[in-house]
Amino acid sequence: MNKTPIPPVNTLPCLFAMFIQEYKLSPCETKSDQTWRRASGSKVVGRVNIFAKYITDLLINSLNEYSVCEKHYNQIIMTNNILEKLKAEYTSTPSSSEENQQKKLKLTIDNDAQGQAKDYTNLLLELEEVKKKLIDFEYQKAQYSEIIIENKQRIIELELLNESLLSENNKLKEKLGSLNEANRPQFKGIKSKSKDELLSILQQVKDLYNGNDNNEAEDMI
Repeated sequence: MNKTPIPPVNTLPCLFAMFIQEYKLSPCETKSDQTWRRASGSKVVGRVNIFAKYITDLLINSLNEYSVCEKHYNQIIMTNNILEKLKAEYTSTPSSSEENQQKKLKLTIDNDAQGQAKDYTNLLLELEEVKKKLIDFEYQKAQYSEIIIENKQRIIELELLNESLLSENNKLKEKLGSLNEANRPQFKGIKSKSKDELLSILQQVKDLYNGNDNNEAEDMI
């Protein structure tokens, strides 16, 4: 199995080149008579692990792909000037990770506050709606109460009217009964007279009929 050839150290990018502007480092430089060093060297690895606390974007897992120029080797690996500066900034200001955590926490708090404010606004709107419905209910209840009172009063009036009509009806019945008793003899006399007249008329008809029969008999003789 063929091994992947290791590229020359002077062809690898400097590990600290990407941090020049952010941490105000010197530009990369390695003179022709100076030596490029691999970032995977033991001394460089030891210092990189220390700097990783303050430079969180250091690619400590890919050191084989980077080198360290002579300028940064002397400035970072061999001296503590940059390290002490980073330590001072780290203690006075939060690290990027801590700052991100604080930003996330602040964002979470702000979102929670906005959510609570929105919930509170919704609760106020619901409360106003409930109050409005309650007022409408009380108004309808008052109207229904008035209707019920009016209907009860109407029922009382109708009951009194019914009692009055029943009383008048009973009085009329009594008057009619008295009137019938007073006129009953007259009705009886009229009835008897009519019967006698009818019998008299019938007798006359009968006599007339008998008389006609006798006359016809005499004519025949």
